[in-house]
Amino acid sequence: MLSSAKTLQVSYIGMETQEVEVKPELRIILRPNAELLDEIVIVGYGTGKKLGSVVGSVSTVNTQKLEAKPNMNFGDALQGQVAGLQVMTSSGEPTETSSMRIRGLSSLNAGTEPLYILDGAPVSSSVFTSLNPNDIEHITVLKDAASTSIYGARAANGVIFITTKRGKGGETAEVTIRGIYGISQLPDMDKDMMNAQQFMQFQAMVNPSIVNDPNYQKQLERVNKYGLSMDWMDYVMNNNAPTYSADASISGTSGSTNYYVSAGHFDQEGTSYQSYLKRHNFRVNLNTKVNDWLRIGVNSYMSYRKYSSTMSPTSSSGTLYTNTPLTLARMGRPIDFPYEIIENADGTWSRGEDLLIMSSGGTNPMFMYENSRSVSEQTRGNLNAFEEITPIKGLTIRAAQAYEGFILKYRSTSDPWENNEFNGSVSEQFQRGSQWTFTNTAEYKHSFNTKHNLTLLAGQESIMYSTDNFNVSGKGITDVRLNQIGHLDNSTLSAGGGKQEYVFNSYFFRGEYNYDEKYYVEASFRRDGSSRFSKDNRWASFYALGLMWNLKKEQFMDNVEWVNDLRLKASYGTTGNSEIGNYAALGLIASDNSYNYNGGSGWIVGTVGNNALTWETQKNLTVGVATRLFDRVDFSLDYYHKLTVDMLMDIPLSYTTGHGSGMGNVGSLLNTGVEISAGVDIFNNNDFMWRIQGTFAYNKTEIRKLYNGLDELAMPDYGMKWEVGHDPYEYYLVEYAGVDPRDGEAMFYDLNGNKTKNLSTDYMQLCGLNMISPWTGGFGTTVSWKGLTLNADFSWIGERYLFNKERLFTENPANLSAINQTTTMLDMWMEPGQVTNVPKASVSRNYFGVTTYFYENAAFVRLKNLTLSYDLPSQLLKKTKVVKGAKIFFTGRNLLTFTGFSGLDPEVDSNGYLAQYPNPKQYSIGLEVKF
Repeated sequence: MLSSAKTLQVSYIGMETQEVEVKPELRIILRPNAELLDEIVIVGYGTGKKLGSVVGSVSTVNTQKLEAKPNMNFGDALQGQVAGLQVMTSSGEPTETSSMRIRGLSSLNAGTEPLYILDGAPVSSSVFTSLNPNDIEHITVLKDAASTSIYGARAANGVIFITTKRGKGGETAEVTIRGIYGISQLPDMDKDMMNAQQFMQFQAMVNPSIVNDPNYQKQLERVNKYGLSMDWMDYVMNNNAPTYSADASISGTSGSTNYYVSAGHFDQEGTSYQSYLKRHNFRVNLNTKVNDWLRIGVNSYMSYRKYSSTMSPTSSSGTLYTNTPLTLARMGRPIDFPYEIIENADGTWSRGEDLLIMSSGGTNPMFMYENSRSVSEQTRGNLNAFEEITPIKGLTIRAAQAYEGFILKYRSTSDPWENNEFNGSVSEQFQRGSQWTFTNTAEYKHSFNTKHNLTLLAGQESIMYSTDNFNVSGKGITDVRLNQIGHLDNSTLSAGGGKQEYVFNSYFFRGEYNYDEKYYVEASFRRDGSSRFSKDNRWASFYALGLMWNLKKEQFMDNVEWVNDLRLKASYGTTGNSEIGNYAALGLIASDNSYNYNGGSGWIVGTVGNNALTWETQKNLTVGVATRLFDRVDFSLDYYHKLTVDMLMDIPLSYTTGHGSGMGNVGSLLNTGVEISAGVDIFNNNDFMWRIQGTFAYNKTEIRKLYNGLDELAMPDYGMKWEVGHDPYEYYLVEYAGVDPRDGEAMFYDLNGNKTKNLSTDYMQLCGLNMISPWTGGFGTTVSWKGLTLNADFSWIGERYLFNKERLFTENPANLSAINQTTTMLDMWMEPGQVTNVPKASVSRNYFGVTTYFYENAAFVRLKNLTLSYDLPSQLLKKTKVVKGAKIFFTGRNLLTFTGFSGLDPEVDSNGYLAQYPNPKQYSIGLEVKF
């Protein structure tokens, strides 16, 4: 378009309009229009808004980060992607969910999990293993009071908002088919463990006289002659467990209706024996504009899962073999063979038949694993419907109804067999639950003189949840063909069951105003009532105020071309926490056969009631800045100060009351921290794109107040102590001081810092080792060239300590008869003057759990995801007149882990580690075709 004789105006959809001087040769570069291309997100009730206009502290993860992953838990894909969001997947079990924390742990006894919202309605955390990741459009993480306070009493730990896909306006029907095949591999199960030769050597170190024993001599000769060493991992584990998935979807727009329909199948075998998951998904999302003032829609999905988890055998024959296959693969003695060793004439050996009784005399654990099994089946459904009218311009009235329900059946059996200690047994459990959510809102938007923009929203919400269950178990199965409940011995039957319910009712309001998209102010208020508290303390109010200044809109920034965007944000508000169980405020009755009165069963007061119990409250202040520089550098920085008051805690009671503790609103906890997100577009043109990005978060947690004026509360049995001014997750232990080289005895520090050989719990102290790292983050890069794309995502967690309970068994000479030992034990003290950290064999390690000896730094850096993909050229596909797009991709998960932790996997979200199911390395290849 020619705007004058000397200038030319150039415009394009989604790009900034530019005027350039007319010259014989022109090179015009159009810049993206941030306002038009800004991602639309939902951060609460009402309609969506551009990400750049959100006052609160929010982060988004789009579908590209979630698709083409070989695991079924999409929460795991969020690790390291959002500053301040710590994601931990503590197990490689196919059914494992991820634990999430936003800006630290804000409570000591109440729930610390974020609120999960699926398409506008709250859902349980099990959504991570029931949803198909390919159905997700994006995930929005809400962190500060301005964005979470509208959710009131359930948002103390942040909010994770999940939005599923839907057809886009003007889109013709698009069919997408995707298939993935992969394998899962175990880490090195023999890491730091003795082989048979080392184990024989260690036996002689512990007991030198054993070298004269004929049986020892015979076993040592055979081990040395044939190089025998039992590989228990190969015997009981699956090191190339396959994963299959297939998905198909169709989306588009037809007239005034947009639609998204998908179906998927996922099948994963675990790396541990009898561990697997099969899942089927079906989703329908429909939205239609009935007329100019009425719009209706429905989002629904159904999921069926059948799975089995690694379980312990039911026989108690031997100490080690009562544990799981994972424990055996890690700790099994290398000199115990569960099969025949056939000595060949040429000096080699061959593996013969499996034995019921092993060479060591113990029962072959594989027989017991095969004898015991469990299967769970779960059907879960979700239905979200809405009706929306616009009676006048700017006013939207919306009614939404959501239902989430599940049915779970669990069955475990133990078959009778020749070496079993009892007849076969059966246990069955049945559980069902449902949640109804009714949300009604009215939202009004209006602009005055094109510069004054106002949005007002008022709403009401009700949530009703109920669940019930029953279980029955017994013994007496003598034939594997007769293994139903009705076949059990009636005298062995036991049964139980229960029911729980809760109700939330809420009223809320939010007002938003911005002047010329330059100055923003937002306020929200919510009134919540919960059945979890007594009628006198059931209701509480929460509020928030947020401000944002878009400096780039100011005149003094017009000529600062290298600054593309610059926003300052601040918010303050309150949220609540009621995650203490459904009946903690009540004094409940307990009935059990162990409570007898006059020869009959009786009732007792099972829990202590507290009518004064009410909401735990957080006061959250956040200030931050977000900017884009040189049209290639994105940077954001947030500082927060989050104070928890009226903290819900278990208070110790005198045992004369008949109870050990009761719940109360006492104490306060402070979380402060900094979050940084940064990204750089190193190259970004039509043929080549290279971007690097990273997140960093620091969080400090400090106890500000306990109950009854106490400054400290010690829990020595758990290795913890709560003390005002300290992190609540700092360990309370006796500090290990090494080995006395004169006599091989272990030494410890007393409270005055002096070394002593007397191990006493009187010397326990806060030792500066924390269970939770204050430092977390992630980094990655994306490189794309002519359809070929490489994406690598790393996540990391800083210094944190785990009690490696595994070492309590594998670095303890007292366990030689059943358990292998680590190679560290070969450095055990043997003679005066020897300098080592391992005490002599006669020193009992059974009580070392109260010392720092078995506590290890579990910090790690992990290559969480590596994806290489290739999009076939569109010009080539056009010739087919059918295929719109095609992509082939390779994905690796957990390929590299850098850690000093001696266990198999440092990604454990607890204070202890014991031969836990490690996250496997996963390799997968997939194909996606769009028609």
